[in-house]
Amino acid sequence: MYENVLRIRVVMVNRASFPQPYPLMEVSLTDSNGLLLARRQFTPRQYLAESHPKDVNMASDVVVNALLDVTNPDGRASGYEIRLLPAP
Repeated sequence: MYENVLRIRVVMVNRASFPQPYPLMEVSLTDSNGLLLARRQFTPRQYLAESHPKDVNMASDVVVNALLDVTNPDGRASGYEIRLLPAP
Protein backbone atom coordinates (compact mmCIF):
# COMPACT_ATOMS: atom_id res chain seq x y z
CA MET A 1 0.00 0.00 0.00
CA TYR A 2 1.27 3.47 -0.86
CA GLU A 3 1.27 6.46 1.45
CA ASN A 4 -0.16 9.88 0.54
CA VAL A 5 -2.37 8.61 -2.25
CA LEU A 6 -5.39 10.55 -3.51
CA ARG A 7 -8.23 8.63 -5.13
CA ILE A 8 -10.01 10.70 -7.76
CA ARG A 9 -13.34 9.55 -9.16
CA VAL A 10 -13.94 10.58 -12.76
CA VAL A 11 -17.26 10.37 -14.59
CA MET A 12 -17.19 10.72 -18.39
CA VAL A 13 -19.94 10.77 -20.98
CA ASN A 14 -19.35 10.81 -24.73
CA ARG A 15 -21.83 13.48 -25.88
CA ALA A 16 -20.99 12.96 -29.57
CA SER A 17 -23.49 11.04 -31.71
CA PHE A 18 -20.80 8.48 -32.59
CA PRO A 19 -18.40 6.23 -30.66
CA GLN A 20 -14.94 7.64 -29.91
CA PRO A 21 -11.70 6.15 -28.63
CA TYR A 22 -11.19 6.37 -24.88
CA PRO A 23 -8.85 9.29 -24.12
CA LEU A 24 -5.65 9.44 -22.14
CA MET A 25 -6.27 11.16 -18.80
CA GLU A 26 -3.59 13.53 -17.59
CA VAL A 27 -3.83 14.44 -13.90
CA SER A 28 -1.89 17.44 -12.56
CA LEU A 29 -1.65 18.10 -8.82
CA THR A 30 -1.05 21.64 -7.58
CA ASP A 31 -0.29 23.23 -4.23
CA SER A 32 -2.22 26.09 -2.61
CA ASN A 33 -0.25 28.59 -4.75
CA GLY A 34 -1.16 26.83 -7.99
CA LEU A 35 2.35 25.43 -8.49
CA LEU A 36 2.60 22.06 -10.19
CA LEU A 37 3.62 19.26 -7.81
CA ALA A 38 3.09 16.17 -9.96
CA ARG A 39 1.67 15.08 -13.30
CA ARG A 40 0.72 11.64 -14.51
CA GLN A 41 -1.01 10.18 -17.54
CA PHE A 42 -3.41 7.22 -17.34
CA THR A 43 -4.23 5.01 -20.31
CA PRO A 44 -7.70 3.47 -20.73
CA ARG A 45 -6.26 0.12 -19.60
CA GLN A 46 -5.19 1.78 -16.35
CA TYR A 47 -8.40 3.66 -15.54
CA LEU A 48 -11.18 1.37 -16.76
CA ALA A 49 -12.57 -1.22 -14.36
CA GLU A 50 -11.34 -4.76 -14.89
CA SER A 51 -14.83 -5.89 -15.90
CA HIS A 52 -15.03 -3.20 -18.60
CA PRO A 53 -13.97 -4.07 -22.17
CA LYS A 54 -10.70 -2.23 -22.82
CA ASP A 55 -10.39 -2.55 -26.57
CA VAL A 56 -13.60 -0.80 -27.65
CA ASN A 57 -14.58 2.77 -28.24
CA MET A 58 -16.53 4.89 -25.80
CA ALA A 59 -20.20 4.59 -26.80
CA SER A 60 -22.45 7.62 -27.11
CA ASP A 61 -24.43 8.75 -24.05
CA VAL A 62 -23.06 6.04 -21.77
CA VAL A 63 -21.68 6.96 -18.33
CA VAL A 64 -18.14 5.69 -17.76
CA ASN A 65 -16.71 5.73 -14.24
CA ALA A 66 -12.99 5.68 -13.52
CA LEU A 67 -10.93 5.68 -10.35
CA LEU A 68 -7.47 7.24 -10.43
CA ASP A 69 -4.95 6.74 -7.65
CA VAL A 70 -2.39 9.56 -7.63
CA THR A 71 0.53 9.94 -5.24
CA ASN A 72 0.34 13.22 -3.30
CA PRO A 73 3.98 14.31 -2.83
CA ASP A 74 4.57 15.41 0.76
CA GLY A 75 0.78 15.63 1.24
CA ARG A 76 0.86 19.20 -0.14
CA ALA A 77 -1.59 18.87 -3.03
CA SER A 78 -4.66 21.04 -2.60
CA GLY A 79 -5.92 21.11 -6.18
CA TYR A 80 -5.94 19.06 -9.34
CA GLU A 81 -6.75 19.28 -13.03
CA ILE A 82 -7.71 16.47 -15.39
CA ARG A 83 -7.10 16.90 -19.10
CA LEU A 84 -8.45 14.45 -21.66
CA LEU A 85 -5.93 13.86 -24.42
CA PRO A 86 -6.19 11.93 -27.69
CA ALA A 87 -5.34 8.26 -27.31
CA PRO A 88 -2.12 7.23 -29.05
